[in-house]
Amino acid sequence: MALCKAKQATTPSFLMVVLGQDQLNGKSVLTETFINVPTDLYPTADFKQNIEVLDRNLSKNIRTWAGNDTIYSLNANTSTNANSPSAVTLIDGGQGLDTSVYSAASSAFTLAKLPGTDKFKVTSASAGIQDELTNIERLKFTDKSVALDLNGNAGMTAKILGMVFGSAEVSNKTYAGIGLNLLDKGFAYEQLMGLALDAKLGTGFSHAQLVNLLYQNLLNINADSGAVAYWSGLLDQGAYTHASLAAMASELDMNKTKVNLVGLAQSGLDFTPV
Repeated sequence: MALCKAKQATTPSFLMVVLGQDQLNGKSVLTETFINVPTDLYPTADFKQNIEVLDRNLSKNIRTWAGNDTIYSLNANTSTNANSPSAVTLIDGGQGLDTSVYSAASSAFTLAKLPGTDKFKVTSASAGIQDELTNIERLKFTDKSVALDLNGNAGMTAKILGMVFGSAEVSNKTYAGIGLNLLDKGFAYEQLMGLALDAKLGTGFSHAQLVNLLYQNLLNINADSGAVAYWSGLLDQGAYTHASLAAMASELDMNKTKVNLVGLAQSGLDFTPV
């Protein structure tokens, strides 16, 4: 019996070859029976071990699976012509929260989102690096870190910062790092919103304080008595909690505009890791 791996796009299986012997017209002949043995293994989702690629060894294609993986730039594929397509390295982090680490300051690199895709390109002429990144959520340079998942935790962090602390605080790398750290650890959106409100207003704040905060950060005005009464009534009735009302407001287009969510989706959200 011999085993050989059968190629399959998503679910690898094994092809088992059973060798036998039979009689045909009075002669002994060898037979082979091929049996497909599925493994029920989906590496893209099932392999959750965290991987560290410490040395690229000039690889032009790097693919990891479902862990929180880290890929360093040591011995990246380089070229004497930094704009040569032959220098491009394709990196796909797969599932999980994946980070690409660069051993230089961010000023040595350009970061651009590829039009019509969720991919980013990181380029350094001095280092000859051209990385095309797919499913990479974080970048780490020697001077700062950047979150690219504006359709995920980075976007939620930006919207919470704008809604609670004001749009100017979206650029607060310390605040952004705290928010990302908690969301990455599994905090729910409303859970983090509640913590942010407590940090801003103090625990035990009133309905009126919350409504005024939302109006100030969305509209740059204080809520009038009618607005305070209306939203306070809904809170008293249990239609909203403080956190859920703030979360609802944070999803309004005017908040997304004030925090420049569209622009951040192109450049990423700068943060200081916790």
